[in-house]
Amino acid sequence: MGFEALDSTRMLVLMVAGGVFAAVGLFLMVRPRPQGAAKIELFGLKFESSSAGLLVFLIGAAFLSLPLWVEEKQRPVGSVGMDAAGGSASPPPADHDGSVISEVEPNDGVRDATEISLGQTLSGEVRRGDIDWIAVRIPDDGPRDIKVKVRRTGGSALWANVYDPDEKWEGSLYPNPGAASRIVDRGTGNTVYVSLSPGAVMAQYEVIATAAD
Repeated sequence: MGFEALDSTRMLVLMVAGGVFAAVGLFLMVRPRPQGAAKIELFGLKFESSSAGLLVFLIGAAFLSLPLWVEEKQRPVGSVGMDAAGGSASPPPADHDGSVISEVEPNDGVRDATEISLGQTLSGEVRRGDIDWIAVRIPDDGPRDIKVKVRRTGGSALWANVYDPDEKWEGSLYPNPGAASRIVDRGTGNTVYVSLSPGAVMAQYEVIATAAD
């Protein structure tokens, strides 16, 4: 059973509380213990004060590790040309034509890669244990140097690798946070590949491919 996604504000509050709990627990464990230290009873079990400190520390550590197990809830996105409140949305960045497509499953291998064209943006998410593959199709008269940009839009950390038309590894991208890009020489080929995987539970992403500046 998975954990319910939390928005960033609640997750931050819980992590701050976890830090406080962890600090208090450490203090309870390392402070000098007086003779005849009092015992506490919890769930029918008796603990020394040092045991209580360990328990408080573990609770705090659990809260601090939330990003590894709980997904971040994403703010709803409005329709094309409108933001979530119904107002006019900002124009698309200059590095793509505004055309947004979604990943198509299965896309866990080069042969099943979701295809996009230059100037398009692909939006998707990848979960732990999976690898998403994207194939950027380039026309014969297209540019030789291709700029591949990967943007993490939510969830846990995101890792990406870029490959040339011969499926030769060209380098890694770490868009954490924000975006990262790499220039790929496509030579005489017509496809550049990108693979994506999450650092923990799930990561949401966008992939944009354009002609290099």
